[in-house]
Amino acid sequence: KTQFELATKHGLIRLTWHHPTRKIQVGDEWRFYAKLKRIHATQSPGSMDFEAWALQRKLRAKGSIDNHHLHEFISHSWYRYPITYFRQQLLTKILQALPNSYTAPWLVGLIVGERNNINPKAWQVLRNTGTNHLMAIAGLHIGIIVVITHYLFKYCIPYFPKILLFLPAQILSAIIALIVAIYYSAQAGFSIPTQRACFMLSVLVIVLYRKKLTTTWHVWSLALLLVLLLNPLSVLTDSFWLSFITIALIIYGMRARVNPKGWWWHWGRVQWVIAVGLIPLSLAFFQECSFVSVLANSIAIPWLGFLVLPFCLLAGLFLPLSTFIGKIFLNLADISLSYLWS
Repeated sequence: KTQFELATKHGLIRLTWHHPTRKIQVGDEWRFYAKLKRIHATQSPGSMDFEAWALQRKLRAKGSIDNHHLHEFISHSWYRYPITYFRQQLLTKILQALPNSYTAPWLVGLIVGERNNINPKAWQVLRNTGTNHLMAIAGLHIGIIVVITHYLFKYCIPYFPKILLFLPAQILSAIIALIVAIYYSAQAGFSIPTQRACFMLSVLVIVLYRKKLTTTWHVWSLALLLVLLLNPLSVLTDSFWLSFITIALIIYGMRARVNPKGWWWHWGRVQWVIAVGLIPLSLAFFQECSFVSVLANSIAIPWLGFLVLPFCLLAGLFLPLSTFIGKIFLNLADISLSYLWS
């Protein structure tokens, strides 16, 4: 059985093909005979609102392909949806090189944002510990990768003094970090949290380049405006509210201090700000919250950020170029993730 989404002039249609005669590729053009029905779902407290989710995704109908009729394959053009095509090709290479372990499906979520093959019992463990937000590409992941990239290039660029004749090291490293963030967001299909992170980082780079003073609330507000202009229906998703309110809590809880020092201010306080501040949202959206999430996240966030994510990013970069090198980084990420899971 194959399930995929078909793009039409009226929107997306989710189709199920029980006995496919050919593998479906991004960019294929087909003529199908299908039985369609409107999107309909129950709205129970604590359950997902599938109708609102489908409306936000521009999913207009679902159905199944009728195998009693002939289906016609018309053509293939990869350039129709280049980012989605790249993600499909990268996903194929990841699945071929993926190690055989319990934590391996998480790597697919951390590289391309696909979490369909994850064990439901593992999801329950993550929900109980409040760490389920870590296992898919979001603003936190983009931020960690940006910080690592920025500081790496900031200290490497001065060894090439000719480059500094054009741009200062701080601005150039920020631009490189922005490029890496956009690439990593493209791997995740430009989900709402990654869009927000890229918009905020873009505004920051512009401010650095023009040497204009601004406030963090202005950057936050501009990113919010850009996301709503591009996709007004994103307000129907939980990730929109969780993403922007989390950043708002960090800004509110960590600003208005003169030269703060100490490990607690930089690493501990933000955990409490997010954990306590998101309790009302967790109760409203999921009817539950985790009281051990502060302790679990204080271990999981730095471990994932510095010992798993860099390997995942390098695996995504090298797999299209060299399967051997990409598989090495994939195995290193899996070993590190397995220790974190234990």
